[in-house]
Amino acid sequence: MKDISLEQRRGLEHIDLNDYSVFCHASIDRVIQVFSQARRVINWEHNAYGRDIEILGQSFAVFQFRGHSWTGIRELNFLPFTLTFGDKDEVKLLSSLLRNKTIEYQVSDTGNNIGYKLYDSGELIERLYFSGDSEETTDEDIQ
Repeated sequence: MKDISLEQRRGLEHIDLNDYSVFCHASIDRVIQVFSQARRVINWEHNAYGRDIEILGQSFAVFQFRGHSWTGIRELNFLPFTLTFGDKDEVKLLSSLLRNKTIEYQVSDTGNNIGYKLYDSGELIERLYFSGDSEETTDEDIQ
């Protein structure tokens, strides 16, 4: 993978990690506008790639790879499952505010689970959740 440019990479190199990400099918400018209003952002560092920045409190990186139509949101000081807009269904709310699709993705090698939820304009249209503990995974987890 080291010979492949960042813009050309696809998928996951491995799932030996704990991760939580949100992806929005919207321009980075629109996601920044909606996200910063919903979160009442105080400080915003534009075009921070490659620069040293100070991480203050709960911080996020909003990014979009060249040539892609999806914008990502990642928490910089990672605390699992803490991306919130003051509502339990924060990604659903973001999808509704953007009037477009959002994906909430989670994986945990420690918790032995992986899953995603796909929303379109605030409506859950697809969901997959798998846990290595078969008692946690039900037919409702696959839609």
